[in-house]
Amino acid sequence: MADAQDFIKNPIKNNILKMLMINKRQKYSEMMLEETDNVLFNYHLQHLVKLGYVQKHDNYYSLTPEGVQLTANITEGGLYFPKFINAYKMYLVQDDKVLLQYCNHRPWFGNTEPLTSKVLYGTATEARATVRMQEKIGVKADMKWIGTLRTRVLTPEQELLDDAFHMIMYADKYEGEVKKLDDSKHPLTWYSFDEAIEFETNNKGAGEKSVEILKRLKECNYTPFLFDEVAITKAENCFRKTD
Repeated sequence: MADAQDFIKNPIKNNILKMLMINKRQKYSEMMLEETDNVLFNYHLQHLVKLGYVQKHDNYYSLTPEGVQLTANITEGGLYFPKFINAYKMYLVQDDKVLLQYCNHRPWFGNTEPLTSKVLYGTATEARATVRMQEKIGVKADMKWIGTLRTRVLTPEQELLDDAFHMIMYADKYEGEVKKLDDSKHPLTWYSFDEAIEFETNNKGAGEKSVEILKRLKECNYTPFLFDEVAITKAENCFRKTD
């Protein structure tokens, strides 16, 4: 597989991939940048098709499973993050319920999971998570670190799909009202812990330790931990279907 960084350095290929990542399917004219030469644009588009990262349908284009895997570490803003990343998983708890979001973005479309955010280089763990929680859902919650989870996600062929450290954060008190997010983005819902555990058990890219974390939260067990898990998933199941 090619290096995604090689493609995002080219503004035309960058825009094609970004448009397909965000919209899943795009017409030829919808992907063109203004004042882009048609011949040059078509050359880069067909190059991505030839390499097997983009596929042509009757009147639109979409990413192939290989294209989804290629772009798994590119943000919708066009920034590249290597597979080995650091991020937060932030659990907001209220009585016997936990706040989760339905994930409708690549590569884990269909998962129901806690709020997440990338760890910002040089920032304090708990302070940064507290800030991100307020920015994301509009509440003031004193987020606490309770452990770290490393998850390596492999395809059935044992190829690395994702590798990340997650700082596991939680809060059981907050001020303010959880703002509702647009249903077309990441709708938030309060779920019982039993429901959350069932979701996590079936989530793509999650292993046994991810489930154990929820069980610990349900039991109010905040003993620090360092977990390492491997999850097997199918790359083709990690993106929104276009038909």
